[in-house]
Formats: sequence, C-alpha cells, structure tokens
Amino acid sequence: KKAVYLFLFLMLLNVTILTLASFITDKDLSKLPLLINSVIYALTANYDYYRYYKLGETTWSWIPKWMSGWLGLTSTAAIAISIALIITYIRIAGPLNVAFVKESYLEDYRQTTIGQAFDTWASCISTSWVEQQASNGVITVVYTCHMKLKDFKRISKKASEAITGKVDETFSSAITRASLKIHFLINLDDTFEVNNARWQLSFGKEKQYSPYITATNALDDIFSNSLNKAIGEIFTPQNVLINQVTK
Repeated sequence: KKAVYLFLFLMLLNVTILTLASFITDKDLSKLPLLINSVIYALTANYDYYRYYKLGETTWSWIPKWMSGWLGLTSTAAIAISIALIITYIRIAGPLNVAFVKESYLEDYRQTTIGQAFDTWASCISTSWVEQQASNGVITVVYTCHMKLKDFKRISKKASEAITGKVDETFSSAITRASLKIHFLINLDDTFEVNNARWQLSFGKEKQYSPYITATNALDDIFSNSLNKAIGEIFTPQNVLINQVTK
C-alpha cells in the first residue's frame, strides 16, 4: 500500500513539475522525474522494507484510517490519476488554431503534416508553438525552432563564404543564440497561410539581429530536414539592405 501511495504521489509531483517547467523554459526536462523518483525510492526502500517485515506496517501511521483499506486506496488512486490526466491535458493541449495548423499540410509539401515536419526538424534543439491575437483581431500561429548553435555557426560560415566570397568569422562566432520563427496567418474562412519567416539572432545579452527571409527557403529546409537556404539568405546583399533600412 505504501508503494502504491508513493507511486501516486510521485506521479502527481512529476506531472506538476513538468507542467510548470513548460511555462518557464523550452528545455527538455523529461529526465528530471526519473532522477527525482530514483532518489526518493533509494531513500525510502530499505526503511519501509524493515518496517514491513519487523512491524507489519503497510501504511504510514499518520495516514487517515479510511485510506488504509483497499477501498480507500482505490478511490485515492482514481482521484490522483484523474488529476494527473487533467494536468497533462492542460500541459499538452494547445490552442485550437495551433492544432489546426500542425495537423494540416502545405500544398507543395503533401508528404507529411506541418507538425510532424516542423517538430522533427533535425536542426532544432527544441520547438514551440504559440497562438497570438492582435488588437485588430488578426490571429497568428507562431512556430519557433531553437537552433543547435554549433550547427548554425558551422553552416553560417559556409554560407557567408559561398555568397560573399569570404568567411565572416566575427559574425558567426559572436552569436550566442539562434532561433527561426515562422508565422501562420489564420483566415476567417478556416484556412491559413504562411505569413513570414524571421531569424532571431542574439549577440550577448542586449544586441539582437532579426532579419526576415523568404518563407519558401525556410520551408524547403524544414521539409528536406536540412539547413542551408534559410541561413544563406541572411548574407545576401538584398537581405542585408532591407533589414538595415527597416531596423
């Protein structure tokens, strides 16, 4: 009975921690519950084993009597599992428009769904989806790919050399974080369209550079599970000029 109650408690604890963490960070913390559970089991196993065989203790002395029987345990388990399912639903269930976009496909890329292609893009260390609504009522679904920094720097050096004729070591080495955002515009007739694609490059804590690129280049990279065109466009003279003017 102790084992069942301990399992239910840790299940609720794990789901709650992962849910709260998902609102704070995009990092993969799926291994954290394994660490927490292992430590707690290691600290309690020998002690509970001793008390069971020496004292016949199957529950804690402080636990209410109605919970010490199998009926109480079953009821508690049903309640705990229901709460965990609700918390899990809150954590994984995104807005309807996000689900709508992810489950759809683009006309030129019918081989897979948008969600499958975007969330499994090998260039991303993590991905996220959010729904935004402007003051005028326009709804946009924003996809963000948080890039693997080493891969981004390596490919950006090759791209700068191919386009400009020389490797821009200063630009690439100064980048501390790189993300690619793609905006899907939701129409009133229950359709959507890719609105724009934009890089978010951080240089330290304060300086940022956010150039727009052609959405088709980003889509070609995503659906081919590669990274080439989306970075190369950063270094084109036209892109540099446009983003300097609009900055």
